[in-house]
Order: sequence, then C-alpha cells, then structure tokens
Amino acid sequence: MMKFIKALPLLLLFMALNPGCSSPEATSDHRPVVTVSILPQQFFIRELAGDLFKVNVMIPPGVEHAHFDPSTGQIKQLEHSSAYFKMGYLGFEKAWLPRIEKNYPELKVFDLSKGITAVNADPHIWLSPKTARTLALNTASALIQTEPACARLIRQKLDSLLIKIDSVDQVFTRELALLTRRNFIIFHPALTYLARDYQLEQIPMETNGKKPSAAYLKLLVDKAKELDIHTIFVQKEYDQENARVLAKEIRGKIVGIDPMNPNWFRVMKQVLTALTSSNE
Repeated sequence: MMKFIKALPLLLLFMALNPGCSSPEATSDHRPVVTVSILPQQFFIRELAGDLFKVNVMIPPGVEHAHFDPSTGQIKQLEHSSAYFKMGYLGFEKAWLPRIEKNYPELKVFDLSKGITAVNADPHIWLSPKTARTLALNTASALIQTEPACARLIRQKLDSLLIKIDSVDQVFTRELALLTRRNFIIFHPALTYLARDYQLEQIPMETNGKKPSAAYLKLLVDKAKELDIHTIFVQKEYDQENARVLAKEIRGKIVGIDPMNPNWFRVMKQVLTALTSSNE
C-alpha cells in the first residue's frame, strides 16, 4: 500500500499526459474534426466512434457527386479538420483532392478504398456488404490514427459493427441465391460491387456518365424483353425521364433507391427488397 501511495503522483501525472478518449460532454465542441466526401461515410464514423468526432460532409444530400464543386465556405472548413477520409474513386475527389492537398499540406488524407479491388473505378464501395466490411476496417484505422487515445473504444465498436455487417452479408447471400432472374437494369451503375460479390449482372442505362442514346435505349428494350426484366432501378438524384421511356416500352416499373442515404442498414434493406421484388 505504501509503495502505491508513493507512486500515486507519478500515476496521476501519467493520466494527465494520457487523458484517454474524452466523451462529447467533456469536450463540448472541441471535438476533433474529420472531413468526408459523402453522407454514407458519416454513418460508419458514427457507428465506430459515436459523437467523439465532428464530421464535416462536403457533398450535400441530393447532389450528384461527379460534378459537384464545393463552395468557398466548405473549403474553408478544411482549416479545422484533422483529417480527410476519401472514399477512393468519387468524381469529386478526383477533381478536388489534388487541390485540397496542395492548399492544406498538413491535412492527413486516408483512402478508405484501400484493399478493395476496384471495378471500373466505381466509387460505390459501401453498397455491398463484403466491400463495406473493408470500408469499416479502413475507417476504424483512420480514426485511430487521427485520435490514438480513442483506439480502445473504436476497436470495441468495430467488433460490434463487423458482426452487424456480416449478418447483412449472410442475409444477402441467402436471399440473392434464390433469385431466378439474375439480371437487373439500373440508371447509374451504382451496384457494381454488389453484382460482382453476389453473382448478379448489372445492366446500366448510363454509359461513361452519359445519358443513353436512342440506339442504346433500343438495345436495352430488346435485352429487357429477352431477359424478362420489368424493373428499372433509379437513384433519386438522377433524372428519371429516360427510365420512364424504357419502363413504358417494356411495360415495367421504376423502383427508386437511395444509395446516399446516411443510414447504411436502411439502404441495404432497400436494395435487397428491390432486387428480390423484381423477381416476383
């Protein structure tokens, strides 16, 4: 006991120098700031760290990321950021990150697509449970490197999140294995990784970021009839005019999906429901 009492001042000093991961209540609004490109990234950070980080999202809801230009005020927000978490292949990131890194050389940039084999440089790595697992691991690693004092808490939450993602993967594996029609038409090719991971064929209306030509629409009509496809998936931030034309030609329906929804579990449920109902 006497040895412990003598060591107490040193112990208190050590604790003062290593305060650990402070709660939001203790830090008020002095939380470390991390910047991300899109809302789905915020979901993973919240799952892994609660409100310990303030998250600055560059691209607002309902905006198509490939052609988004941030305002001066949004760029200015980077001055307060400890790190930038990039998704990896977003058009916005390709256009703006070189400039951001040049103007803010001290800003740490983490690539959340690390370890994921890219398909056609598709940025939608969060839309398959299998790639979302790697995204969660990379996000946790980036958070820990940004705020090492929170490592223990983040790792605990990571274990919990991975269990949830694996459960979603199991449901997708089971339900999609039952599909008799394994092809689907989608306006913007956002489900590339999901199609690859669960042996489906994604047929995009949009090619190279351009709306379908009249000739390509005719090919889609013929293919839809050949494969007995009657459902077209359209993301809410895209124009539905061409999808309506195709739906009329094949006597089909349009089903809206929202990949940019900030609740990943809700998005995956929506996508699974859309895929399974399209086979009915």
